Amino acid sequence: MAKVAVKNIRFIYLDQSFFFPDRKELKLFLLQLFRTERYKVNKVTYNFCSDEYLAQLNEEHLNHNTLTYIITFQYSGNKEPILSEIFISIDRVKENARLYNCSFWLNYTKLCFTVRYTSAVMVIKRNKRYR
Repeated sequence: MAKVAVKNIRFIYLDQSFFFPDRKELKLFLLQLFRTERYKVNKVTYNFCSDEYLAQLNEEHLNHNTLTYIITFQYSGNKEPILSEIFISIDRVKENARLYNCSFWLNYTKLCFTVRYTSAVMVIKRNKRYR
């Protein structure tokens, strides 16, 4: 059952790639979070990309001309299983690690912890789902 469910969470490297350990554990954690909140998941896709890629999305879809770590798109309707995409700039992770004098992995881990919980909760709240 877990093997099938893990396919509902996807990690895609768009124009940036990096070593990403413990992907399966992260997917299981995210699925457990949704299950704990009593929501079903159709598919949640995490897209890892460059600043340029994310800036273009930010401008095209949100009319913002700023750099950001993350953008989320919700495609499912009310009370439907969650279908969303999350775009994360690896360049921002690296730059902020440098600015705050911490390793890429420490900064990435902080981001992943935040993304794990807040993106899932944001998707749920943005969709105004009811139990």
